[in-house]
Amino acid sequence: MKIKKIYFAHLRNEAHYQFLLDIKQLIEGDTVIKGIVADLLPPFYDLITVEGSLVDAMRGSQYTEELSEADKRRDRCLVGINSSIEAGLHHFDPAVVQAAHSIKMRIKAFRGEIESKPYLEEAAAIAILLNDFGSSLATAVTTVGISAWVTELAAAQQQFNTIFQLRSNEFSQRPQGKLEEVRKELNAMYRTITNRIDAYNIVNADSYNAFIRQMDEYVDYFNEHSSRKIKKDISKSDHTVVEPIPTQTYTGESIIIIPTVYYREEDMPAEKLELGKDFTVSYKNNINIGMAYVSIYGKGLYKGRVTVTFDIVAPLTPPNK
Repeated sequence: MKIKKIYFAHLRNEAHYQFLLDIKQLIEGDTVIKGIVADLLPPFYDLITVEGSLVDAMRGSQYTEELSEADKRRDRCLVGINSSIEAGLHHFDPAVVQAAHSIKMRIKAFRGEIESKPYLEEAAAIAILLNDFGSSLATAVTTVGISAWVTELAAAQQQFNTIFQLRSNEFSQRPQGKLEEVRKELNAMYRTITNRIDAYNIVNADSYNAFIRQMDEYVDYFNEHSSRKIKKDISKSDHTVVEPIPTQTYTGESIIIIPTVYYREEDMPAEKLELGKDFTVSYKNNINIGMAYVSIYGKGLYKGRVTVTFDIVAPLTPPNK
């Protein structure tokens, strides 16, 4: 009888650390097994301690609450603007009605409530909207009387962008590389320990089957419940980040932009997703001047859908035909 294989590559950092803590406790509780692998335990235990400290360092962010509040500030502005527009649509002055209608149609082009979109998708939409409010819709903004709301939205957007950048900088400085190195060392040491136990069990005519069965229970549990095979939902706005797509110039042909997509869970570093492996894309309105849509569909370990936008603008000189 041999110890079952644990699929370390499938374990998230928290699960990897917890599994090894459980194995450590199991070994400590069996004096015979502990004696068999005694020379391997000190460095093994030391690395488990190091892994624990690194996992702790990866958890959460000091900016999470601030970012959430900044996002709520943006959302309140958007709700206020929408309310003012709805009131403007029922105004006695036809000019106000027309201006409110123009703004409403522009907001409607974003397909769904902007405030319900993922963080960076909302940031991209607001950036486009603020640009329009200061240019093509400037007169309409004044006519409807939402200039103060627009100013507040711009301030809220700036605050959000600043905090988001601070959080991104924090994530980039986290010890992910060191943690991966420690995991590899622990994986190798674990296999050395289990190989020795297996060898002693064979030589001693299955004398340690009871211990191996206990280990197998842990292996089965973690393989089943802590696997990366559980699909991650990219539609969750708190977990998925799509970098804003720059404005593109009209060419008369389909514009294909591959979005940069990251997925992050609360206790994990951000993972950059790969086109074809982790997601696929489809495009809409990506030829003519206006707003184009890119839908991102989870694939493999990922599920769900998220849609982002980018603008297509007229070239300074007409494209060659």
